[in-house]
Amino acid sequence: MNESERLEQAGDKAFQFLSGELKNITGSDNEKKKFEVIATTGDLIENHWYWGNLVFDLENIKFAKTKIPSLQHHDIDKRVGYCTSFNVNSEGLVVQGIFLKNKFGKEVSEEAADEFPWEVSGHFEPSSVEFVTEPTVVNNKLIEASPSNPLTIFKNITTKEVSFCTFGADSGTSAKVFNKQSKSSDSEKQNELNDQEHEMTELEKANQRIKDLESELDTEKQAKVAVDTELEKFKAGKRESDIQVVESEKNTKFSDEQRTHLLSLSDADFKFAASLIPSTTVEKQPEPNNKQGNQFNPLLFTTQANAGKEIDDAGESDMDKKFADWSKK
Repeated sequence: MNESERLEQAGDKAFQFLSGELKNITGSDNEKKKFEVIATTGDLIENHWYWGNLVFDLENIKFAKTKIPSLQHHDIDKRVGYCTSFNVNSEGLVVQGIFLKNKFGKEVSEEAADEFPWEVSGHFEPSSVEFVTEPTVVNNKLIEASPSNPLTIFKNITTKEVSFCTFGADSGTSAKVFNKQSKSSDSEKQNELNDQEHEMTELEKANQRIKDLESELDTEKQAKVAVDTELEKFKAGKRESDIQVVESEKNTKFSDEQRTHLLSLSDADFKFAASLIPSTTVEKQPEPNNKQGNQFNPLLFTTQANAGKEIDDAGESDMDKKFADWSKK
């Protein structure tokens, strides 16, 4: 939802602010009673539900028409009177008006005469809105602001109506919002707060579920790492055992370099490499039959025997060389 859609959804509530007070009432029952109210002090309104920290720039403020309505609780069916003029001074925006002689006008004026503490709320719509992130002067007052605590400024404001409200204001500056044409402002505002609390509860639940799932995923990852580690240890132990078997069967001893290479091979490559490794076991030659009458030429025997050994040694040496070359790959 973009800002325009959000503002449209908020409606008039976003521009109704309880930030003033009834100043005085003049006149008698036989003539029109007049009222004077401070519609807004022009001070900082803190933590407004829509605008955050907010201040009205009272320069160039105006009425929407020559006369604007005065209502109870911004309810158009509860017409109290009408506003005829205003001025801006050190107190803020001071508005003058006249009470109607109807039920609602009499109710406000008579109860105010009995010292009922009526508060005042205005409907203010700006022509422009400014957002600042550093201290700035508005209405001849320095208003604090920062990037972490920005300030909203209403400029070129149009006052559309002024209402009398029964709800107390916090030091004349805290903004409260009332629903247009509301028959029970208290009830509707409470429903709105309940809805917001429900939305926050659902959001908190969703965030907690996300955290739980992330925790479960981390636990599964750690378990997988542990299983992989144990598997690698098992494979390394099995391979070491296989190497020892080959050394025993081939009656040989691998160097550290050869052992490292053999440990890194796949099972298939290891089996193939083991099949190429020559055995150093010396087979015992059968003793010649020295029965009398079978005389061998010693020189011939020696030559043949030596020649055969040289051939065997040459073959065995060549095989060792091939394996050494292959193991270094």
